Amino acid sequence: MRAYAETAAKAKELGDLWEGSAWRDCLSDHELAKVLGVNVTDRILARVDSRMKSGEVTAAEAEAAVTRTSELVALVPGLLEKAQK
Repeated sequence: MRAYAETAAKAKELGDLWEGSAWRDCLSDHELAKVLGVNVTDRILARVDSRMKSGEVTAAEAEAAVTRTSELVALVPGLLEKAQK
C-alpha cells in the first residue's frame, strides 16, 4: 500500500509541475497561435496534459511533445522574417 501511495504522490507532483511549467505554456501558445495555423486535429496539448497529470506519460510521449514544441518554435523566425519584408 505504501508503494501505491508513493506512486500516486509522484504522479500528482509531476502533474503539478507540468501544469505550471513554461514548456506547457510554450506548447499551448504555439499550438493556439493563429499565425502558425495548427489544425485542431494536430494539437497534442490536451493529450499530453492528460498523460502528464495522470503520471502515465511515457518517455516516448514526452520526447514527441518536445519534438513538436521544437518544430513549432522553429517556425517563428521564418514567419517574422517574412512579415518584415
